[in-house]
Amino acid sequence: MDEPAEGAKAFEARLAALKRRMEAGLAERAQQLREAAVALSAGNADARNQLGSHGHRLRGIAGTYGYQALTDLAALLERASQAAPDDEVVRLAHELADLAEKIGRDANQLLSSPPMKPSVPQTSAAPRSQGPLRVLVIDDDTFVRRLLDRVLSDFAGFTVSAVATAMEGLLLLQSQVYDVVISDALMPDMNGRALCTAVRDLGGNCTTLPILILSAATAEELGWEELVDANMGWSCKPFQPDELVDTIIHLVERSRENSMP
Repeated sequence: MDEPAEGAKAFEARLAALKRRMEAGLAERAQQLREAAVALSAGNADARNQLGSHGHRLRGIAGTYGYQALTDLAALLERASQAAPDDEVVRLAHELADLAEKIGRDANQLLSSPPMKPSVPQTSAAPRSQGPLRVLVIDDDTFVRRLLDRVLSDFAGFTVSAVATAMEGLLLLQSQVYDVVISDALMPDMNGRALCTAVRDLGGNCTTLPILILSAATAEELGWEELVDANMGWSCKPFQPDELVDTIIHLVERSRENSMP
């Protein structure tokens, strides 16, 4: 077996191991859904937002790993949490919890679409031969951070730093230099729109630093279309590794071209 084939096989094995850890964590996510559903039934209005957040997270990560049924139901819960009656939100939360538990018990039986298949990207992973891209990943979901680290470091050869909060990311940007930031749109401490403003306010190279929002929601769904410009991009979860890498490279190259005198 040649070296590229061996590398692809090793990468696929690491993704499979990460997928198994995600499946093992579905029971915990199901319990969180049930607890929030009970709280909403008891009149806790904050539980509605919690259920919307749980749905949003599952919508992205489940789709990336190929669980389309789980993704679709999570999207229904996320939408219902915004306007549907409490009893409808509670019903969907319990249905989603049931499905998550079933997938955790028997992933092969309930997998409704094949998992993502890594392939070698056709675009160079180092625009303009300036060495590996330095990427800062900001996402509060542990599995998303691990997945992005695997894809961007093992698959694309980028240098990756991954943090759980926007504030951690802003602190790193003040002490280290990155070529691109990849951030979730909805995080507990700061949403993607506020993060973009905070990054620009740091000044220096952060004024034009490429930022890619990676979210289960689209820019149109959140009403953030104006964010997308020469130094900003938007990609949706679930994603394919080669497509995400190409998107990042294109964004970095476009930003560099627009910043040239």
